[in-house]
Amino acid sequence: MVMHHPRRAGVLPGLLEACAPFPVRVAEDPEPDGPPSPLRTAKRAWAAVGETTHHVVI
Repeated sequence: MVMHHPRRAGVLPGLLEACAPFPVRVAEDPEPDGPPSPLRTAKRAWAAVGETTHHVVI
């Protein structure tokens, strides 16, 4: 799972390519125009995966 803010859209393709062959999903900031908050996007990333023992968020 990659946390992503739309202002950094230019680096996303390269990052996803670097993660190949792993299937990487993207959690985009739900309020990109709001005050900076990595926790807001992290919560979205953590919630994107169901029950599991391990979950990597970049």
